[in-house]
Amino acid sequence: MSRGAWVLLIGIVLLVGGIVLAAFSILGFMGGFVPSVDTLGPGQYLNSTVELEVGDVLTYVVSIEGYSEGDQLEVFLLLPGGDQTGLAVVTSADLTRTYETTRAGDHVVVIRNTGTEEVSVLHFASSIAVSVAVWISIGGLLAIVGFIVVIVGIVFLVIDRKKTRPYP
Repeated sequence: MSRGAWVLLIGIVLLVGGIVLAAFSILGFMGGFVPSVDTLGPGQYLNSTVELEVGDVLTYVVSIEGYSEGDQLEVFLLLPGGDQTGLAVVTSADLTRTYETTRAGDHVVVIRNTGTEEVSVLHFASSIAVSVAVWISIGGLLAIVGFIVVIVGIVFLVIDRKKTRPYP
């Protein structure tokens, strides 16, 4: 096997490995984005618990389905130890918040209907760990390096072919 073929083979392995690594990392991350719809009467609330490590980024999204005048939600985050942060009052259709954790443990997103009517709420909370972002980056970098190595392998194949073929 010529050196061009070896370089091409190595490039293909790097490219495919990088794509697979990034894809599995992304799919693992996306598995946390499972929305749910709940109906809340006036004064009712619901909790969504997410276990986080220090440095993880929590994203939570709240949307009032069929929003009408007078609908109002309070959304806040309970940190490990009982502290409350990030109070937001939702008086329009939706809210998206991001929070970088400073404490490890269970973080609880609380959604409370403070309006006068029953509302349907679409909500989800998810986090991306720093390690997931690193694996996605490594997979992308491997794919880029693999692509470059494939191009170099093709160039080597062309050069090797010219060396083995006699000129007329």
